[in-house]
Amino acid sequence: MHGIRQLVGLRWYVWNSTSRFSIEMGQPINVLTGIDYWLDNLMCNVPELAMCYHVDGIVQYYELMKTEEIPYLEGSKFSPKVLKDIAQNIRTFLQLNAAKEGHTYWLFKGSNDEIVKLYDLTTLCKPDMENNEQNPFSVPVAILLYRVARNMVQADDGAQHSKDICKLLCNCIKLLQGHTRHYEIIASANYMLSDLLIPDEKCGKTGDCEEEACGGIIVDMEEMSDFAADSSVEVQALCLPNRPTFVESEPVQTQGALETLEARCLSALKFIAQGLLCVENSFGKPSDKLHSNIPIPLPYESLKSGSHVGSMSCFCFDNNATNNGDLQASSASHEHLAIQSKSGKETKVPQSNSWQYQLKVLLLNKACVASYTFAVSSNAQHRYGQVLKHTKLVLMCYAATKNLCAAIAEKSPEFLSLVMSLCGDVHIIMAHQDASAFAAIKEDYQLLSEAEGIISDIAAKDIHHNTFQWAYNLESSQERNIVISIDCYKAALSSLTNQSPEVKLIVSKLGNANNELGVYYMNQAMTKINDKGALNSIKT
Repeated sequence: MHGIRQLVGLRWYVWNSTSRFSIEMGQPINVLTGIDYWLDNLMCNVPELAMCYHVDGIVQYYELMKTEEIPYLEGSKFSPKVLKDIAQNIRTFLQLNAAKEGHTYWLFKGSNDEIVKLYDLTTLCKPDMENNEQNPFSVPVAILLYRVARNMVQADDGAQHSKDICKLLCNCIKLLQGHTRHYEIIASANYMLSDLLIPDEKCGKTGDCEEEACGGIIVDMEEMSDFAADSSVEVQALCLPNRPTFVESEPVQTQGALETLEARCLSALKFIAQGLLCVENSFGKPSDKLHSNIPIPLPYESLKSGSHVGSMSCFCFDNNATNNGDLQASSASHEHLAIQSKSGKETKVPQSNSWQYQLKVLLLNKACVASYTFAVSSNAQHRYGQVLKHTKLVLMCYAATKNLCAAIAEKSPEFLSLVMSLCGDVHIIMAHQDASAFAAIKEDYQLLSEAEGIISDIAAKDIHHNTFQWAYNLESSQERNIVISIDCYKAALSSLTNQSPEVKLIVSKLGNANNELGVYYMNQAMTKINDKGALNSIKT
């Protein structure tokens, strides 16, 4: 027995030596043990087997045999071909029926049954696991999914795995539903989803966005269908060669992929709205991370209600961190100030070193990008009510972002110029619409989705002085629309430098708008002259 090593942890003895064979000691040889030995050698690619026969531990003799001879041992005869057919058929049966992602299955056959049954344990346990707060595994699994998704986003080839990242983040959010202590993870996951759908670098570039593999991203998985019946197969069918035909279970239905840019923008806005709601709901919640050297923060009202807003320090974000959603909460992550706004309502302003502050700025900034992209797409489809509605949302989020962190809002002056130029284009077009067309524009302008309403309401809380309200007001007067368009083009030019390539185009638009206003006043003057001439002729 010199040089032989034993493999522990099995119900029979497995020995290994420097030669090519394995040694088995244990129960007497029969059909079942013969099948076990044969399968072990076959799967481990062991060419030979040494049988050690003993009586009460006293070795009697050894027998060496090749792996292909095991099925023909006396007392252990079986057909290798039948076993291979059964294994192949079981694998095919499982591939067709055990197809729901993340589910646990149980393949069962009773001792006297002629049918092999497949149970979906995940669906059977679903009523007891619906409450995520009572499920001890939901939080660890959700955090694992979030970290895996974050690492995939940060990888160099992360763009190639957008579909998988979206699935991971959606399942993470689903698992954390009902957990009030994990708003930070939920909000961050929603931001990452919105960033995957509408990247900042594709802002307003409808062609580039549509050329991406947007059809491959599915952002919301349907609930799994209820367990209706056991999948089963007869034992005799498993013994048949040439892969018998099994009835394939119905595939799990999922929501359609996001094939259009508008669908991507709508989904992005929904994720942004959910993220902002998490930030708003997190105020006053207990912190998950308590440190011995940091006192537990308590909510309070500042004695000097206006002083903290003006002196709030700007937080400078690292581009890589913000784009990848790798947001780290500070030790004072749940501190906030209660400040009286001009309307008399209490507004909770997160401190600049809290995760609420970081994510709120990021989400509002992403809302600007998604809404502007939506507005550009709607403009291409001549849906001017939607254009004005989404430019309104852009400017409100921009004003809120600027109030929270001017460094982020002023980082790209070209963006504000693009928005104001688009506003001017819409108003100059609306100046020439008849009553029926204006009614359709008004209907689109006033129709807000739930996500747009949430974002608008939350952004409004952080706007102390809205300097852009005049730009997105809906006007029916031709003169007012032309005047607003001129003001929009002037505001767009003020955001640019003389070297900017957009200056020439906006100056051209401004000149056309001034011509439009001149023509309007000339027509009004001619109308007055004609009316006066007609009145004089009547008098004479």
